[in-house]
Amino acid sequence: MDGVGYKQWRTNLYKFHGETAGEIMRAVGYDDDMIARVQALLRKEKLKVNPETQMLEDVVDLVFLQHYLADFVVKYSSRYEEEKLLDILRKTWRKMSESGHAAALKLNYSRRCWR
Repeated sequence: MDGVGYKQWRTNLYKFHGETAGEIMRAVGYDDDMIARVQALLRKEKLKVNPETQMLEDVVDLVFLQHYLADFVVKYSSRYEEEKLLDILRKTWRKMSESGHAAALKLNYSRRCWR
């Protein structure tokens, strides 16, 4: 899958998650305003502008860095060149806020991440 295909897949996934969350929320009685708010968060609308969207992005990125990065690197290091893995990290970093950066710098990273 190329970069355009990946972005389209991710966008469709955000929409799917928003629709699914909306259906669940509606079924248990949440109002339309709250449903719309959660859907916007899941679609990552106004990243870098909406503090709630940014906080959710920071949390997702920090979870990835803390709990999944090592396995990701191990799994894909034979498939991707080092520069591709670094590019993924750079893109993740760019999506994070300054407070997200500060939190990421305090994490303990597995030695398995580094060759």
